[in-house]
Amino acid sequence: MKNDINYDLPFFGETIEVDVPKEFLFTYFEDISKHNKWIEGLISEKKIDDKHFEETIKLIGIEEIYYGEVIKYVKDSQIQMTIKSKHFAFKFDYIFEDIGPEKTRLHVSAWLLEKNIVEKLFILIDKYILNRQLKRLKEVAEIEFITKK
Repeated sequence: MKNDINYDLPFFGETIEVDVPKEFLFTYFEDISKHNKWIEGLISEKKIDDKHFEETIKLIGIEEIYYGEVIKYVKDSQIQMTIKSKHFAFKFDYIFEDIGPEKTRLHVSAWLLEKNIVEKLFILIDKYILNRQLKRLKEVAEIEFITKK
């Protein structure tokens, strides 16, 4: 069918350039104390072990607990994770590309993993939220990098 979602393809793909070294940008993913600076709606987060975490996020007025698992980790180069709630399941892939001494290209892809009755609506909302988060990530990382120089 024409309107069906192809779950093999990401519903979101974006590349941004950030004027910081990739090792510095990577800390915004590794260090959970930095997550609230750029993850929209993040209320709380706790690390369960090296691969698992739990986040409480409030988006569009709905507070939900998400359970995350890091499925691929390459220091300063790539993080791939799944994040699931009682309503949604996603896979995210973040690839960090060094394009200069103080410049990183971040490639982001996101997949919806499970069918849901409101999936198409949520994909539209999520694309908007992901774009805003990436802009916020770029802004806070660049400001912090400049102030630490």
